[in-house]
Amino acid sequence: MPPKTEFSRDAILAAGIKVVREQGWEQLSARSIAGELRSSTRPVYTGFSSMQELKDLIGRQVYEMLLDYQFRPITGHPFLDMGVGYVLFARDEPSLFRLFYLPHIISFDLEQELRDKVNARLLGQMKEEPEAPKLSDEGAASLLLRLKIFTHGLACYIAAGKYEFGVEEIVSLISAAGRAFFLDEMQGSGEKCEASDSVYCRNNNPGDTHE
Repeated sequence: MPPKTEFSRDAILAAGIKVVREQGWEQLSARSIAGELRSSTRPVYTGFSSMQELKDLIGRQVYEMLLDYQFRPITGHPFLDMGVGYVLFARDEPSLFRLFYLPHIISFDLEQELRDKVNARLLGQMKEEPEAPKLSDEGAASLLLRLKIFTHGLACYIAAGKYEFGVEEIVSLISAAGRAFFLDEMQGSGEKCEASDSVYCRNNNPGDTHE
């Protein structure tokens, strides 16, 4: 009898991510993972309580990969970098990125937990902008929502292969949208945008990137 081959949970998760990258979330199953491992489905079923648990763990890893992209220094402005990183992740990992708009891949509670984690980091970075304290809590929430909608739409277009943009073009697009949204929120509150070092109060030079 040949020796029994064991696969760690990490190895199974890595195989699952490879399946998603190459075949899409719809093809993620015990059988497709077993095919990647060149084994039976037994390691998958014995290593995890259910396929949903496995999908949830893969989902966590994808969110961590996204955060890694969002915290890469690109422009010198951490909040802007988070938006640029989101779009670059969609460009580089289009299949994994579908987690952020396809329904019912990971469990509802986990999806809310991970989204809240990302949103908290986004809001924290936004509040570091020099002009951010002038915004009310409602204004800050409105600005963040508008920026997320624009950035997600841009990311979806790029992930779908509709457009091809380089880093400088992505920075320019997000900066321009951010300035428009920020100035609109400021005008609504009767404030003026005066900080020259704020990414939203000056014309960002697309050439000022670190990549």
